[in-house]
Amino acid sequence: MALPAPFTPFDIGWDAPQLTAAERGVWSAFEWWYFDLSTDDGVEVVIVFSCKNPIFTSGGVSVYVEYSAAGTDWKHVRNYDASDFSFTQVSGVRELRIAGNVVRIVGNEPASMHYDVTLDLPWITAQLRMTPAHRGFLPTADGHYFTSRTDASTYTAVSFSAPIMNTTGSLTVNGATQQVSGRGYHDHPWGTQQLFWTHHEWHWGRTTTPGMGVMFATVTPAPEFSGALTFLWSGTTGVFEPQVTADLTVTPSAWSKQALLGIRFPHTLGVAIPGSAWTAQFQQQLFDMPMYERSAVSWTAVPPAETGSGWTEYFLLAPLWRWPAYLGAKVQAFFWRQFPWFGR
Repeated sequence: MALPAPFTPFDIGWDAPQLTAAERGVWSAFEWWYFDLSTDDGVEVVIVFSCKNPIFTSGGVSVYVEYSAAGTDWKHVRNYDASDFSFTQVSGVRELRIAGNVVRIVGNEPASMHYDVTLDLPWITAQLRMTPAHRGFLPTADGHYFTSRTDASTYTAVSFSAPIMNTTGSLTVNGATQQVSGRGYHDHPWGTQQLFWTHHEWHWGRTTTPGMGVMFATVTPAPEFSGALTFLWSGTTGVFEPQVTADLTVTPSAWSKQALLGIRFPHTLGVAIPGSAWTAQFQQQLFDMPMYERSAVSWTAVPPAETGSGWTEYFLLAPLWRWPAYLGAKVQAFFWRQFPWFGR
């Protein structure tokens, strides 16, 4: 499959660990595998397997889970020794493991593969099968999109491995098991410098309608970094091959705060590529902090046609606030650990 430069079609090999041993030794390096799920009956789950994430643990590995459903809303992280992480591959099966928590990547081709995700944590267990609905992509040939202007070994990279997945399985929370089905998402970021240092501002969104799914972003690097991350990816329902373009315009408007201590963000986004345009309109706030905001939005074609829904994000971080933001995130993550916190 050919995608317009600089984009590269996703290949399963990009879901293997990408940091070298030397890069993992850099304090600011990170690498994780992110999955999320929105079920048909209103359950929201986020799962992050990290082989390097200094926000959660300095030398170990971690599994992070967010869960939201019918009045229940929590975030937990469990840290493990580095020796509890492994990645193996044999005859069409690649396995990412952190203790009893496992991601099995089954298959040799993106069009016929799936992810089997197992969680074995004190607060949640799960067995999920996540099957990509469309091919993923990389923003460049090697996934790198921001690089230091003075040191090429300092960079940020990502594989957008599966922007839309069909998901089924079971979740057990507080002893109650439920069967779930819905839509999922997976990406795999890595790099040698924390996002707090490489990213200055972004507009980001994911939305779906009955006929298509869309993911888009315009991301501005910090002054010390060069590169670009501007794209709109779209997949037509029932068609595996997607469309990706960098010819994207995002026009923010209706700027205001939603919360006293929150960030000022656009309540309306105009999103346009050649031949198509949409409006993302604020519906309700999902997450808010002084540098980052996420909102549920309606998604409407211009001129009016098929409608849908999704979410958008806005992020803005000045260089002066990098260390406070990073340290604040570490403090917050400390209280997401299972009690007793120490040693985990």
